[in-house]
Amino acid sequence: MTWVRRWRQLVGVVERDILPPHHGRLVKSLGDGLLLEFSTVPPAMKAAFAVQRACASVNTGVPPSQHILVRSGAHVGHLVADEHDVYGSGVNLAARLTALAGPGEIVVSADVRDQITPVLDADIEDLGSCYLKHVHEPVRAYRVGPPGPQP
Repeated sequence: MTWVRRWRQLVGVVERDILPPHHGRLVKSLGDGLLLEFSTVPPAMKAAFAVQRACASVNTGVPPSQHILVRSGAHVGHLVADEHDVYGSGVNLAARLTALAGPGEIVVSADVRDQITPVLDADIEDLGSCYLKHVHEPVRAYRVGPPGPQP
């Protein structure tokens, strides 16, 4: 199966199986990325974990050099949404946090970490204050993963 076919399969799983139960919305598919919107943080993080599991599924039987490994970033902030896109500094910050993530990792802001700590079982690693492109002040970032051994 080609990379494009596997990517389209993953996007289909996200749209059909992951977003509805987590009350999320696919804002747009960017060819090799997704912009997703959620109204609250805990379901967003559960959906991020589900996307990681879906990646593992589409990678079954594929050589590691051809694996699809999604990098994810999340931030809480005010945004303006329409049917085609979302706008605002929070969207930009989430994108910058994504750039800190390695393949298959999720990196979040302190605001997200604060909202998931009391309600979600997850491994959280403090990355410290990070300087991000086009962000004037350093941002406290955290790597988040499902609890226990990583696949």
